[in-house]
Amino acid sequence: MKRKNFSERILAFGVAMTMLLGMSIPVFADEVDSLNSKIANAEEGATITLDKDYTEDVVIPSGKNVTLDLATYTLKGTDAAGSTTIKVEKDATLTLKGEGKVINNSTGNGAACIFNNGTVIIESGTIKKETGNKSYYNIANHGKMTINGGTILNDTPYEEGKSHASLVENGYYDYTSTNPILGYVEGENDAHPSLEINGGTFDGGLNTIKNDDGAILVINDATVKNQIQVAVFNVSEATIHGGTYEVPAGKDKTTVFNRRYNDNVNKGKLKVTGGEFNADYFIEVINNATEEQMGEIEITGGTFNTEKGLVNTDGRVDISTIKISGGVFAQEPSEEKMASDVEKIEKADGQWVVGKKVTLTLKYENESGDVVENYLSGDEVTLPSAEKEGFEFKGWMKDEETTYESGEKIKIEEDMTLTAKWEKKKEEVIESGDTSGDVSGEKENEPSGDVSGEKENEASGEKIDETSGNNSGEKKDDSSSGSHSSGGKKDDTSDEKKEEETKETVEYDDVKSGDWFKTYVDKATEMKLVNGVGNKKFAPNDNITRGMLIEILYRYSKAEEKSVPTFDDVSKDAYYATAIAWAANNKIINGVGNNKFEPDRNITREELSTILYRYVKLQNKDLKVDEKASIEYVDKNEISEFAIEAIVWCTDNKIIEGRGNKEMAPKANTTRAEATTMMVRLAEMLMKK
Repeated sequence: MKRKNFSERILAFGVAMTMLLGMSIPVFADEVDSLNSKIANAEEGATITLDKDYTEDVVIPSGKNVTLDLATYTLKGTDAAGSTTIKVEKDATLTLKGEGKVINNSTGNGAACIFNNGTVIIESGTIKKETGNKSYYNIANHGKMTINGGTILNDTPYEEGKSHASLVENGYYDYTSTNPILGYVEGENDAHPSLEINGGTFDGGLNTIKNDDGAILVINDATVKNQIQVAVFNVSEATIHGGTYEVPAGKDKTTVFNRRYNDNVNKGKLKVTGGEFNADYFIEVINNATEEQMGEIEITGGTFNTEKGLVNTDGRVDISTIKISGGVFAQEPSEEKMASDVEKIEKADGQWVVGKKVTLTLKYENESGDVVENYLSGDEVTLPSAEKEGFEFKGWMKDEETTYESGEKIKIEEDMTLTAKWEKKKEEVIESGDTSGDVSGEKENEPSGDVSGEKENEASGEKIDETSGNNSGEKKDDSSSGSHSSGGKKDDTSDEKKEEETKETVEYDDVKSGDWFKTYVDKATEMKLVNGVGNKKFAPNDNITRGMLIEILYRYSKAEEKSVPTFDDVSKDAYYATAIAWAANNKIINGVGNNKFEPDRNITREELSTILYRYVKLQNKDLKVDEKASIEYVDKNEISEFAIEAIVWCTDNKIIEGRGNKEMAPKANTTRAEATTMMVRLAEMLMKK
């Protein structure tokens, strides 16, 4: 009881003395209103927004995760020697944003605007040193840091005889030092500090961005300026993907310095994939250094606007170990520095471009034929337009999902084939022929031109639904009769007799006696599967479309179809409409997706093989198909998965053969001669079954 009374008396005495001296609780107001106090009391992930200027050395303690919004105010550190304006301890996280400033006006080791041992993300703001004695960095990163924007600035003029530091240090001045300000100390900082720069402006410093002992640096984009030495200094591992690097020309200035000391924390590995570098030279070579000491330098891209050369070799060794596989250079790169699989060309503006040679193939599919042009990987190309009588040009098709417009600019990164996409004009007139409709594509304005090439990634169309077995359709009850009809059988005895009686030999001026396809063209003409294109021409080398082929197969089948097609791009009035409806109903075709069939697109060799194979399956024939290994074509790996089984069967049954040199050319367009030959061979085979 006495103890309690004594305590109460002491408390009352303290209060009385406070009142007597005119003091009150607000004496602690500055401490409560400090940023350190706000940070200490902040919840996990909280944002602390400056509401005025602060002069204070701030610490983000271990385990704390906060965002500091500078707004438009200034956080300035104290002037105490070696003091840091913001220190982030290990296992702490700070996000910095806003348009305000973080300033350090102190001198000595550790006197940074931001000293990071934890994790820091800088979104915006200005990070500035104001002291004339620039003895320490604006930013020292000994943890993990990401800079997405902002300005890191030291605009104090350079003065001879004074101590000067780099603007940003990533890594350690001396890795083995036990002083955490200089070296790696377990439990205090990170063994391998990392800095990723995605934007922002870095201006000033002895060196602007210094990637020091044990560190990893990645620059994706930034504006980096230096007046004294180099924009990027690397003795560890650095990758530059982009950005602009400015060092004033004159006095043999370079944008980048690279040096290897060992294979542990000073590997001296530099890779450049992009960016613009402006100076006398790109890379600095230290005096008396060996090539091994210069480390590994790999250039795969970028623009090097150097006034004197790529490497400063004045009184020093050259770097023959540097490897160039891409980029644009103001001076011609030497052969010894270029990778073995690239080439260099001189542009009209005096620049040298290095890159991998690639080709662009434009398949016009008209009288002009294919056009193959050579480029270097990364070149930009403006795509031309094209004309073909009776058709409207719809662009350049790369694959089923990618079509480019004429006049569009594209980058050529690798070999590319683009195929002209055509759409028939509505006013096109179809020759009437007999009442059953034209079956061979004998349209006025039939497609013509060279068709020997292939379409890269041509939309296959005939995709097999694995859930429905072999996709051959239901077996017909009348299969034992030997008829090739499906979707409705009719008595064709009289038709066959009439056909025999009316056989006639048609001589085409463009089908000669020595042509490999003459026998098949004559046979198909006798069977009334195909006709000429007018003026005693057959056009054997012209392409055949998907709609034409289905019409030929439908006529051969002697089927009777009553329905109309349901594909959005097949008009019910088209000459091939009934045939396509029949083929779809019997699952000989499936379309190309989005309820489309593309009847006027040229049919590929693998598509045609698949359609014929499905048709034979529809006849309930006993088909024996070997494994894929039986395909001997040199380009068998180019055959689409959906067509492998069909091509194996067609090859084994002599329906299809290669085009020479053991090539299948599965994605090449099918010519009228090829389609006619395959149809006759199919008919002859089925007659023997």
